[in-house]
Amino acid sequence: MAAEASSPAAAVAAAAGQSDAEREEALDRMLTRLALAEDSRLAPVLTRVLPYAITSLASPAASVRKLVMEILSHINKRVKHRPEISLPMLDLWRIYTESTSSTIVRNFCIVYIEMAFERLLREEKGSIAPDLLINISNVPEQHQGIILRLVVKAIGECNAHKVDDATASKYQSISGSNDGLVFSDFCFQTILYQTPPQGIGCPAGLSVVQSERVTGKLPLKGDTLVSRKLGILNVIEAMQLAPEIVYPLYLAAASDSQESVTKRGEELLKRKASAVNLEDSNLVKRLFTLFNGTASAENIPAEQKVTPAHSSLRVRLMGVFCRSIAAANAFPYTLQCIFGCIYAYQFSLGTHLLFEEALTHLLGDQNDLTQDLASQGMSIVYELGDASMKEQLVHALVNTLSGAATKKRAVKLMEDSEVFQEGTIGKNPTGGKLSTYKELCSLANEMGQPDLIYKFMDLANYQAAINSKRGAAFGFSKIAKQAGEALQPHLHTLIPRLVRYQYDPDKNIQDSMGHIWKLIVTDPKKTIDEHYDIIVEDLLVQSGSRLWRSREASCLALADIIQCRRYSQVYKHLRKIWITTFRAMDDIKETVRNAGDTLCRAVSSLTVRLCDVSLTSPSDAKETMNIVLPYLLSEGVLSKVSSVQKASISLVMKLAKGAGPALKPHLSELVSCMLECLSSLEDQRLNYVEMHAGTAGIQTEKLESLRIAVAKDSPMWETLDICLKVVDKESLDLLVPRLAQMVKSAVGLNTRVGVASFITLLVQKVMVDIKPYVATLLRVLYSAVLEEKSSAAKRAFASSCAAVLKYASPSQAQKLIEDTASLHLGEKNAQLSAAVLVKAYLSNAADVLGGYNAVVIPVIFASRFDDDKDLSALYGELWEDIPSNERVTLQLYLPEIISLLCDCMSSSSWAGKRKSAKAIKKLCDALGESLSVHQNNILKSLLKELPGRFWEGKDAILDALSSLCSSCHAAITAEDSGMPCVILNAVCLACSRKSKLYREAAFSCLQQVITAFKDPGFFNIVFPMLYEVSNRSVICKTRGSSSLAASSSTEQDESDGASVSLDKVLNCVASCITIAFPQDIINQRKNILEIILNSLSPKESWQSIDFPLADRKGAKFAGELAELSESVKSEQAKAFLKQCMSILKDLENPTGVAMEMD
Repeated sequence: MAAEASSPAAAVAAAAGQSDAEREEALDRMLTRLALAEDSRLAPVLTRVLPYAITSLASPAASVRKLVMEILSHINKRVKHRPEISLPMLDLWRIYTESTSSTIVRNFCIVYIEMAFERLLREEKGSIAPDLLINISNVPEQHQGIILRLVVKAIGECNAHKVDDATASKYQSISGSNDGLVFSDFCFQTILYQTPPQGIGCPAGLSVVQSERVTGKLPLKGDTLVSRKLGILNVIEAMQLAPEIVYPLYLAAASDSQESVTKRGEELLKRKASAVNLEDSNLVKRLFTLFNGTASAENIPAEQKVTPAHSSLRVRLMGVFCRSIAAANAFPYTLQCIFGCIYAYQFSLGTHLLFEEALTHLLGDQNDLTQDLASQGMSIVYELGDASMKEQLVHALVNTLSGAATKKRAVKLMEDSEVFQEGTIGKNPTGGKLSTYKELCSLANEMGQPDLIYKFMDLANYQAAINSKRGAAFGFSKIAKQAGEALQPHLHTLIPRLVRYQYDPDKNIQDSMGHIWKLIVTDPKKTIDEHYDIIVEDLLVQSGSRLWRSREASCLALADIIQCRRYSQVYKHLRKIWITTFRAMDDIKETVRNAGDTLCRAVSSLTVRLCDVSLTSPSDAKETMNIVLPYLLSEGVLSKVSSVQKASISLVMKLAKGAGPALKPHLSELVSCMLECLSSLEDQRLNYVEMHAGTAGIQTEKLESLRIAVAKDSPMWETLDICLKVVDKESLDLLVPRLAQMVKSAVGLNTRVGVASFITLLVQKVMVDIKPYVATLLRVLYSAVLEEKSSAAKRAFASSCAAVLKYASPSQAQKLIEDTASLHLGEKNAQLSAAVLVKAYLSNAADVLGGYNAVVIPVIFASRFDDDKDLSALYGELWEDIPSNERVTLQLYLPEIISLLCDCMSSSSWAGKRKSAKAIKKLCDALGESLSVHQNNILKSLLKELPGRFWEGKDAILDALSSLCSSCHAAITAEDSGMPCVILNAVCLACSRKSKLYREAAFSCLQQVITAFKDPGFFNIVFPMLYEVSNRSVICKTRGSSSLAASSSTEQDESDGASVSLDKVLNCVASCITIAFPQDIINQRKNILEIILNSLSPKESWQSIDFPLADRKGAKFAGELAELSESVKSEQAKAFLKQCMSILKDLENPTGVAMEMD
């Protein structure tokens, strides 16, 4: 069918001969096809459907038109938000330009032509645009505006930089026709168009109709307008129109507000319009119409009245008129021009504002004379103006003083624009001046910091603002008296600023503002009281200003204005004032910091007075404390700024002294803050010294003691002492949990010791009132002692724990003491903690500890023999602190001691076994036969440990066994007659062990066992083993002396394992002979002699040298023995020395000597 022809043009041609029914059927199928077409394939469908549908609007049938409207509605919905879908632009334009097209068809065509043109590519727009101008003069005016806007828009997008030859030839084709005149006229109106300031109104040189014709629906702005104007200038140049036609257009372009348009207009004006005939009457008439406008014409509708051109264009036009005789003779345009220049501006509100702006600008001049003259001029303007003008002037000056003045219009800086007066900011590095914009830019570039220019300009603006305020003060002082009542509504805005400016660092501003203050304020005190809140609020805001002089003046003004104020006046601002104070004390500018210090002294004095219950009512003091103290503790004392810290701590101490009961609600926060400050405010270099104390040869404990002593002399401790004085039972509910938390989480030596010391003092202060909190405190303090690494802090926590223990219930005390006693089985830190705790209990809670001596004393006794010298010394001191005699103490708690020692002996710790063995030996030596009742338990423990693997220090068990046998041999024999043989066999087995030290201890033990039990049967059991050991020792020593020095370590180990000191063997042999039957001795006489001969062998070192008995009885020799006995530390050596001293006493008895001689 025709509607489905191969091309849109053919389809339209075929449709002309269709009937309405056929057309309706075709449109219906097209609508169906449109509905089924996807967006991606919609453009080809539209190419066939849209021209056919629009031409069908010419049909008189209503059903056909209805179908067409449905199709167009569908198309609109589909393509409205899909700009990528193209429309058949050329087909639509062909339909529009056909002479047979009806009006309705053209109206719809122009709508879709505009839509289709927007969807073309930029190159297509540039190519099609000239074709749209053909026959434009015959197009209806409404359509004419649409088409011209499309063309100019295309020109702006495609020809803003240049016009190619093909396009230029198309535009030249309409140059001499009416179409060219219509187009050039529209271009002229576009060049005249300027975007209105508020987006509304009619631009200068145009009527409302013309403005709407240029813009369409929305105003043109920014780069879009500039590109269109540049494109128009390029196209008009390419059209080569007569100079008289393009001259007004080039004049308008040369007077444009955009620099690029202006330059292009100037160029074309000189190059293309220099030959213009200024005597052409039509041209002169156009220029006068442009200059005067048609606003005064009465026979023209308002929307068609043209407004006069803008001032810069009128200035150019005036120059043109002066060069044209035709212009001089053009009546009545010349008279309109002259009278318009004379009477157009009267002294109206607008003129008044211009004068005011100029004088206000001069008030900001750096020259004092200029400022003075400008202030006089301002006074004259005020006198000449009416009431509204006066109000405007007062308002403007008040705004300038208050910093709320409108921004000055931007000034374009040229290279030679003076930014600073010469010498204001010194000279450049080469000695040149620094005043103009160019010189400042050069300096910034030379320094490699181009952004420095912005800082220079900011400094210039800042100086200009200062000058403006000083100049405003000049002007204000001139009209203040005249203004009278007019100033009253502005006082609430003006007074806060005047107060602040009286403290400005600039002396001139101080004087000026002080003069204004005296003029408008009759009673300064009353005025400040009435406006106190708004003054303080303004000062607080300005104290955070980016201008340092505002911050400084605000601080100084606040320091002055808050003095002697009551609580009701300052409570609303007090916290903000403190915030401002601390911020100023940390300011980057020194003068502001000094002003902050001044403010700090003033607000500190105010705060102390308001918190002192002797000077302020208790309720006000309490409220003030609630406002200030939390902030001081959270932001002041903990600040990183030293001056803020010192001021805060000093003030907190003063507040605590005078606050009395008002301090109680804040005790927990205050105490915790002061305790934390003990470490946080300490010189951090001391931590470094402590870390390197060992390498520097400084004792850590002494350094810790020194640090703690210094901390206790600090203001923080003074404040803590004050807090202790106001603590009562009710305060403990908040204070004790906070302290308990600090015990667990506090860091720093001074803080931890401080927490412990404070708890001790607190318990001493409240005494029985601490009972509800005993369980909590004992738990955290006990854990702190165990976890603490510092010995000083450990002792402090232990003392606190002991202080709390005094008020513990019996069950609490029992658990704590038992837990403490059980620590002796742990590692070194646990044992040390136990010693520290027990010592604290003895010192601070002896009456409580007395009931648990049976638990504590065995631990102290056993731990005296620990391998660690520091621990043994510490427990030795505790043992010495027990008031009763050692023997009495041991007998009193003997069952508990025996039980503990046996438990330790059976433990898996070798150190515990060793410690227990040493304690048993000491117990045997101290109690002797008194130990017989418990010998069986001890003996079983010792004999159980003798077998098995060897471990270091196991010889202590042999020493303990020998002492037990010496002390309780009778009880052992009486209880079990076979037990001595069991002991002997166990010791003999120990004598065969490989360890030399252990074997020697075993032989020493063997000697004492033999001597103790005196059983003749021991000889036959022991002597064969002694004989074998003696022979093996001689053989090993003979082999060792003949071996080379490079003998292997294995052989040496075997020699050590086989040999033993013969003096030990001889001692055992002598003990055996002493108790043996004579017959047994005779039977072994040969072997006995061999042992003696072995001992006299040259290979054996002589253990003693014979010397006369007289020398042995000398007093000097006895004294040496006694002195040696006192100084020696070995218990075994002491025992031997005591035996020697006893023998020496026997030798002094003549009878005894005779017996020995026999």
